[in-house]
Amino acid sequence: MLGRAYTRTRHCNFGGTRDYEKARFAYQNALRLDPAQIEPRVYMANMLTDTGHVEDAVPLLQAP
Repeated sequence: MLGRAYTRTRHCNFGGTRDYEKARFAYQNALRLDPAQIEPRVYMANMLTDTGHVEDAVPLLQAP
């Protein structure tokens, strides 16, 4: 949820330019702690798609 908060804050122009970086780190950390979680994968894929990094988003959604 921390990553989601950073993503939403930046998306709504309330946060700074580093909020997407912080969100990505939070999503990666969540997946490192529990790789089976689907939520961080979906949220990070959405963020990557919104920021023009679709090529990085697709493998996240295809991972087992």
